[in-house]
Amino acid sequence: MLEALTWAAAMLLLLAAFALLALLQDRHRQRVLATCGPVRRQGTTILCAASLMLGSLALCVAGEGTVFGILAWGMLTGLAALAIALCLAACPVLLRPLLRPLPLARPSQGVGDARSSLRSTS
Repeated sequence: MLEALTWAAAMLLLLAAFALLALLQDRHRQRVLATCGPVRRQGTTILCAASLMLGSLALCVAGEGTVFGILAWGMLTGLAALAIALCLAACPVLLRPLLRPLPLARPSQGVGDARSSLRSTS
């Protein structure tokens, strides 16, 4: 039972990591939301996704041992990437709750909008 919970937790961490990485791309973010702005802190989001991946690796290694844990993590990584790709293709709205922690720029903070507002005031 504990092994199943470890695998499920590792899979959830990997799903969240790959979803965050996918939502950094404008095309995927636009499919999830009807409109999208640029992500302000991409480095922070990538670091968060990498931390989630390393956490899932630690769970797999702690639950299964070094050799089989790394093998299981590799298998779960491929499965999570495939699941996120299929989710983006079939029903991208399911990823909408994961956009809340992303630091998206508001429309007034976009680069083009800031330049246009400077031109109108001068």
